Amino acid sequence: MNNLKKLLTEAWGDNDIIADKCQLNVTFYLDNYKDVDLDNLLKGFIDGLKGNCIVDDKLIFNICATKVLGALENCIEFEIIPEINDTEFV
Repeated sequence: MNNLKKLLTEAWGDNDIIADKCQLNVTFYLDNYKDVDLDNLLKGFIDGLKGNCIVDDKLIFNICATKVLGALENCIEFEIIPEINDTEFV
């Protein structure tokens, strides 16, 4: 298990793995990685979610992603919001 998957498993804790449509909110706090593209950060992160927090990344229907530079340390905050009804993610 790579380091990201291990950290995600620990962060997710005893929460159930999401098996329905969901929204992902994620913020990457970076100390000095100016050359890292947000889409590349997001791809690796979403791949780490699969099987640990969500059944499959195909279930993510809405993403809000932010990259913050100049943080004191590298860290990631994330929230996965299960869909409540079909009109939630418009």
